[in-house]
Amino acid sequence: MSSKAIIGSIIGSIVGSVAVMTLLTMFVMPMFLPGMQSIVLQSIYVESSSQATIPDDQITYQPIPDMEINITIKQNSRILATFAAEGSMTIASSLVGSVNYYIAIVIDGIGNHTQRVHFYDGDGDSSTREFAVNLFDTYQTNGLPAGTYSVTIYWKSDAAATGSNTLNLSTPAGNRTRGLLVQELI
Repeated sequence: MSSKAIIGSIIGSIVGSVAVMTLLTMFVMPMFLPGMQSIVLQSIYVESSSQATIPDDQITYQPIPDMEINITIKQNSRILATFAAEGSMTIASSLVGSVNYYIAIVIDGIGNHTQRVHFYDGDGDSSTREFAVNLFDTYQTNGLPAGTYSVTIYWKSDAAATGSNTLNLSTPAGNRTRGLLVQELI
């Protein structure tokens, strides 16, 4: 056998092995490994550090600034939306009771997933307080019809209080960011 034939055999074996391993990884391994059950077809990400503050007297859902993505998917794909933010909650010295903020990942026409940020003070305090807030939430749909879907992050308070308590997701001096990642999965 010539050296060219041997080299050709080696290269052919390597290419064949890579092809077989690729097919096994994509189609067989997901059946046996629970963490590998999805393939990401596309990802869209938006990040913002613009000012975003909501007072405790905002009791209807409003979109968080710069947190919306439109995604066009294929038939039977799923949407996975992930929202992450760093911020702070400022509590006025006059608060006696609780204040709640709700942050919702909404896929228009499909559904939503909501999380709550809560603070309670039974007797009040003599000073204004500020607490760090780290938000992380995900929402995944079932298979959807092909089309374009809007994914938006909304927030509101349930207190209808004085407006002196706030949830701040970014401040110009703090350089905090918030991000929304939307993926199409099969």
